[in-house]
Amino acid sequence: MTALISQRAPVPRDPHALDALTRLVDATRELMAAAATTDVEPDEVARATSLIEQATEELSARRRDRVHRMPLDADWAARARAGEPVTMAWLNPLRFPLEVVIEGRRATTTMVPEAIHEGPPESLHGGWTAAILDHLLGILICAHDLPARTAQLTLTYRRGTRLDVPTEFGGEIVEIQGRKAVTRAWVRQEGVTTVEADGLFVLPRTEAVSPS
Repeated sequence: MTALISQRAPVPRDPHALDALTRLVDATRELMAAAATTDVEPDEVARATSLIEQATEELSARRRDRVHRMPLDADWAARARAGEPVTMAWLNPLRFPLEVVIEGRRATTTMVPEAIHEGPPESLHGGWTAAILDHLLGILICAHDLPARTAQLTLTYRRGTRLDVPTEFGGEIVEIQGRKAVTRAWVRQEGVTTVEADGLFVLPRTEAVSPS
């Protein structure tokens, strides 16, 4: 029987607990990639499946109703603006644990798309592209003390973003218009832009900022 803890789940402060969770999530990502690409014999698949089911049962003995999240507080924002790399959602195996570097009103990160991220043959799925850019822009906006939410994100796919090639994701804040933050973003491989995006993020009415 699963014991469900109904509460938000900030990143653990205990270094041992944080290290254990990080290793678990990293191993889970590797497992997901292996499951998607394995070519072993059926008996080996069945044996591995049994081990996974056992691990799932053990981990489910006590669960939270939300994933662990890093606190996006003033201290975090100051460190991010100072150039300290920010790791995106590294305790969520479904997300990309990408290191984001913020310089002024611009943020960048790099990754190498793999087989598990494939959409069209040999290309990164457009949905993953949108998710990464959305998260990147959200991190950038939060680092500038703008608690905004995505209202609109329009992507233009110029060409396929190839698998197994180092890929840059970037974004910038164009301007703040009262409660609205206007952004743009891009994806590049080997200096060639494969995707462009325009975003609109809206601040809660109680936290509107002055135009700049």
